[in-house]
Amino acid sequence: LVRAYSWVEVAAADRTIDPEHVGHTVAAIHRVVHRDANPVHPWYTDPVGADRWDNLIGDLRTAQAPFAERLAEQRDELVALEALLTEPAHLQACHRDLFADNVLPTLDGELCVIDWENSGLADPSQELAVVLFEYGRGLSQPTAALYNAYTANGGAGRIRGPSDFTMLIAQLGHIGELACQRWLDPSHASQRGRNETRIDEFLTERLTRKLLNKILDTITRR
Repeated sequence: LVRAYSWVEVAAADRTIDPEHVGHTVAAIHRVVHRDANPVHPWYTDPVGADRWDNLIGDLRTAQAPFAERLAEQRDELVALEALLTEPAHLQACHRDLFADNVLPTLDGELCVIDWENSGLADPSQELAVVLFEYGRGLSQPTAALYNAYTANGGAGRIRGPSDFTMLIAQLGHIGELACQRWLDPSHASQRGRNETRIDEFLTERLTRKLLNKILDTITRR
């Protein structure tokens, strides 16, 4: 198999890029309805689970991880969010990793979406919720601007309730879990600083039910 790419000069990742431009771009992706793709993956739908969080916190405390108590403080919120998870209803091929590292501004003012290796079946509404969290940054104006641009340009997703945040909740949870697991794993000792940075991001730029409801309220009032 051969995969061909063209070269694009891109700038650094930036969560503050024009939200309308992001909305247009994601809508264009979701207008391409294709279902013969990699199947739904548990990374985007399944909970980490209360028992797993508890075991991780115990292991991190034993290892005297500097962030162990911060994770413990957020444990109940993480479990409460996971109670909202539902199976995706409307499946089509999605990117499945539309965080800022993969939606990069180009030098001529366009956006370039990279790293399609994890693309596969997902619900576009659930992927849209990821994008609203990442680029809305908890602020009403960019959240509304992104959503309005997305819907105006024919994006297939719609945010109607907490279950549409399934991909975001599951994905963030597994990112945090994996970083903690690798921090504890002696075979990843050389990457401990990098994983600690990821854990700090997970615990600082976090999703909560309060933020989820704020995003829903912003969209409802638009």
